[in-house]
Amino acid sequence: MRITTVIVLTLTLCILNSGCNSEPDSPSGHEHFQLAEKYKSGEGVTQDHKEAEKWYRLAAEQGHAEAQFSLGQMYSFGKGVPSDDTEAAKWYRLAAEQGHAGAQNNLGIKYAFGLVGNPDYKEAYIWCYISNTNEPNNLTKENVEGFKAKLSPEQLAEAQEEATARFKQIEARQQ
Repeated sequence: MRITTVIVLTLTLCILNSGCNSEPDSPSGHEHFQLAEKYKSGEGVTQDHKEAEKWYRLAAEQGHAEAQFSLGQMYSFGKGVPSDDTEAAKWYRLAAEQGHAGAQNNLGIKYAFGLVGNPDYKEAYIWCYISNTNEPNNLTKENVEGFKAKLSPEQLAEAQEEATARFKQIEARQQ
């Protein structure tokens, strides 16, 4: 019964949204995200991370930032997909560029620990600074302070300038 309900819901959503093709953050992207969340949690359906990944990907490819972040999480932790830091960083970056604070922080962490190349504390500082500016909290503040300590005064000045510029670009895209 649950699977039949999900299939009917999915087909209905696709028909209503012209075959599942629509603009970023359209109701279709949001609905795909909601279905992915159900598969991830097992709410009303059998929990299935691979099925969740499928629906997150559909939403993420339509520009849904929370779905992009969720795909990044899945690749970071190997839930429903093979663990892959490069792929995780790709999805985090897409969400981060849309202003998703969690993705911004996680992308900074990937840079700091060299999970997407050599450790890059300047890039780590930039993304964590943006995250902390976007949604201040103790974790991002600690990350900013930790990465700040790893930079020379010249690197820090460059990083602060770059972080401010990127933050303004992200804000402008959101308006």
